[in-house]
Amino acid sequence: MKRICLLLLILCITACSPGLKSNPVHSFGETHKEFAKRLVWKDYGSAASFMGKEYRQDFLDKFQERGDIRVLEIRPEGVEFEDPDQNRALAWSRIEYYRLPSNTLKDLKLRLEWENRDNGWKIVSPFPDLP
Repeated sequence: MKRICLLLLILCITACSPGLKSNPVHSFGETHKEFAKRLVWKDYGSAASFMGKEYRQDFLDKFQERGDIRVLEIRPEGVEFEDPDQNRALAWSRIEYYRLPSNTLKDLKLRLEWENRDNGWKIVSPFPDLP
């Protein structure tokens, strides 16, 4: 009887295992929120870690070296997953910021391309210049 119960348990676990596979879509929202939080907190070094290697230095040049940009908020507006495996995404966000010494609030729509690389989402498009 114990063997039958054990066999049934193993069969149930095996049958459920495809559902246990992690889906990259689930982690995208949290990654996007964390990236936005880093920009608002002026933690540009950590925010740059979300950029693909080919765009990281350009991102740092736009934020860290200038130091005159203050991001107040980044609001996600939409995301579209491109491939069947859902490892690429186009994300639209609204960014509110100002440039010192001005206190005029600016609003810009961002379009960033993301890719799930090395078990983590990375931005694989250049971060736009903030006018």
